[in-house]
Amino acid sequence: DVVLEAVRNDGMALVYASEELLQDPVVLLAREGGNHIAGRGVHAPVLTVAFLELSHDGAHIEAGVEGVSGQEMSLTFGNEGTVGDLAASAAQQRGVGTVFLCMKRGALPQKP
Repeated sequence: DVVLEAVRNDGMALVYASEELLQDPVVLLAREGGNHIAGRGVHAPVLTVAFLELSHDGAHIEAGVEGVSGQEMSLTFGNEGTVGDLAASAAQQRGVGTVFLCMKRGALPQKP
């Protein structure tokens, strides 16, 4: 976990990593800046996914995300988007590197 967060902050931190960690896909993804999902112990905003919905034309996924303070965000990304894409969009909109994502009641949320 320590190495993963170090690599997220500075990809050059891999020079101190073991050979095993150098082959770990999660660590390599973090080095490339592609992982925006916060790990354990990281200071990052907690966001709840209020809804996910496929757009009318089927080309995009629309998501409603709420911060702990009640701040709401609308996010849109490609129809083959992943949780990682959702995290990347949310992090970008919040101006941070990583976020924690929660689903309401642990279920896939639907638009009200």
